[in-house]
Amino acid sequence: MDHGRRTGRKSPYQGVRIRSHAGGVQTVQIAFSYGGRECRDTSPRPEPSAENLLWAHRVRQVILKEIELDTFDYARHFPQSPRAIQVGRTEGNRSSARFLMTISAKPRPCTPRRSMDTGR
Repeated sequence: MDHGRRTGRKSPYQGVRIRSHAGGVQTVQIAFSYGGRECRDTSPRPEPSAENLLWAHRVRQVILKEIELDTFDYARHFPQSPRAIQVGRTEGNRSSARFLMTISAKPRPCTPRRSMDTGR
């Protein structure tokens, strides 16, 4: 019995699989671990062809390296993903707190105040 589960076919590349959806539609899915969570997102090139599987494998390798270097930006790789919103769109992989600390540590440019007597 199917129990409504979606099935996936393995590809020759680790972390890349062909996902079967209802109605017979298939997409390429990239899997990786990020922030202590298992992430699986549809490739921006979703049609399951040999070329797109290889492309997804190469993108996954870039993602893994960016995670290692703390420069991964979820929204850049998966702009349509709901998880991109959950993770946030910060500079690289910095958390919001670290990002705010970074920008607050930068000196602010001085802006002249308007003079009350000149109306400027």
